[in-house]
Amino acid sequence: MKNNIYELIIQSDNNIIATYNGQSAKGAIDHRDIELLNVIGKGNFKDKNDIDIIGERLYETIFKDEIDYHFTDKVLSRLDDHDDIVQIKIIFQEGINASYYNLPWEYLKNNKKQLFIGTHPKLSLTFDHYINKKTRKKVQVEAPIRVMLVCFDIPGETATAILPVLNFLKDHSLNKNITITQLQNPSFDEIVKSNNSFKPHIFHFLGHGKYIKTGNDSFYCLINNLGKGYWENSDTFSECFNIWKPYLLFIQSCESARSSTSINFFGGAAQYVRNNIPSVLLFRYPLLQETGWVFSKEFYRELLKKWTN
Repeated sequence: MKNNIYELIIQSDNNIIATYNGQSAKGAIDHRDIELLNVIGKGNFKDKNDIDIIGERLYETIFKDEIDYHFTDKVLSRLDDHDDIVQIKIIFQEGINASYYNLPWEYLKNNKKQLFIGTHPKLSLTFDHYINKKTRKKVQVEAPIRVMLVCFDIPGETATAILPVLNFLKDHSLNKNITITQLQNPSFDEIVKSNNSFKPHIFHFLGHGKYIKTGNDSFYCLINNLGKGYWENSDTFSECFNIWKPYLLFIQSCESARSSTSINFFGGAAQYVRNNIPSVLLFRYPLLQETGWVFSKEFYRELLKKWTN
């Protein structure tokens, strides 16, 4: 195949353009369907049938008429003809309604073929955000990588273990691949001041978070000037990066050491992307702390391979 990327550009006027190997198709989305899907998507799914229903409804909303025919003809009908993986790249245009980010894309399902787009072995579902070229900067990082670890242990909350990743990063800092600064229970102002002075390439937040359905927002537990914990929303927290914007914002947040269904970070990442932070890594669903540490160490291990002597 000439190009294994199937692009779906969702525009701010709710129009959609699909492109694959130089051939394109156009369609339109009814925003009322998007609002309905957001409401349904926040519900508690009882069984696979619920997932099937929301996934098929999402597909029918996005892949309408000409788009569906184009996608089926160019991709789905040819999955058995090759061994290549086709990347399904959904691109959100700047200025798009935030509700598009919050859709349960992981359940996207084609009913005719009875396949989930996000889990099929020959399909890779990815996302991107179209940012104005005038405000987007090309990221070029040379060693040492500057990493800021911001950790919170809130009184009355389960302790957030930082040692697994901190020790791993310190081992790498010995060979000058990485420079680390650590903030323990800082105030909001201290975060802003340190971020602007240290200018981290990676800002790694470790603490507690929760998702509030009524406001469709993520909240993070910070420390006030009296040393007490309070909940700050992602909109305000993103103001930490109004001056210096890290190249990667890594939000590693949990409610406790066990899995919980009450934290779903649907809208958090979109706020940081809109603030022109080039890359955001955020756990959409709750993970065990141990699983989060395994992911974090492997993430840094792969990232640092480029600078390993």
